[in-house]
Amino acid sequence: MNFGLILIAIIAGLVLWLYADFTLGRKNHLANAKTNTLPVRESNLAIFAEGPELFDDLFSELKNARQHIHILFYIVQDDKISQEFLTILKEKVKAGVEVRLMVDWVGSG
Repeated sequence: MNFGLILIAIIAGLVLWLYADFTLGRKNHLANAKTNTLPVRESNLAIFAEGPELFDDLFSELKNARQHIHILFYIVQDDKISQEFLTILKEKVKAGVEVRLMVDWVGSG
């Protein structure tokens, strides 16, 4: 019988100790935690719901490039849009603009 009471007292003591440790540790952590401030970026974001609007804007931006063009595409095929895209890039190279194009060979046929 004494063994049972001692065991209950030990378990109760452990539970109280864990509760106090958690509570005081959390309180200490919150008091010393650094608040992170994220940098604010200023940029233009445009969402396109239709393909023609996207390509009109993309081609316009490419034509206005003055120093460099770095672009990644998953699919470039032998179609009208891709031909126009590649023609613009070739013209920009001839105009002295640095052009870097990365194409995924799996998606492009």
